[in-house]
Amino acid sequence: MVDSVWGIRNVFNYPNPFERETYFTFILTDYADQVEIKIYTISGRLIQDIFLPPQSENAYYKVFWDGRDRDGDEVANGIYFYKIIAKSNGLTKEVIQKLAKIR
Repeated sequence: MVDSVWGIRNVFNYPNPFERETYFTFILTDYADQVEIKIYTISGRLIQDIFLPPQSENAYYKVFWDGRDRDGDEVANGIYFYKIIAKSNGLTKEVIQKLAKIR
């Protein structure tokens, strides 16, 4: 793996804003040992953590989220941040984006 090439590309979620559920999509340009999506409130409180299985290089991810927190409760209207984290051979890549919940 070459660090200058390895990364997380084409990150977005749709629909955004979302009403009940959304999908996170992105491409990893090379293999990663660990991939996860962390979702935070605007104040920085972690509300959901989604762990994903490793895939081969140039893997396209489309990850469903039902709009619920770790307790199973529907999240409130508002702005949230999500962080996609990929780890491989001691290296970590992260991308942070925002999403909005509306009813």
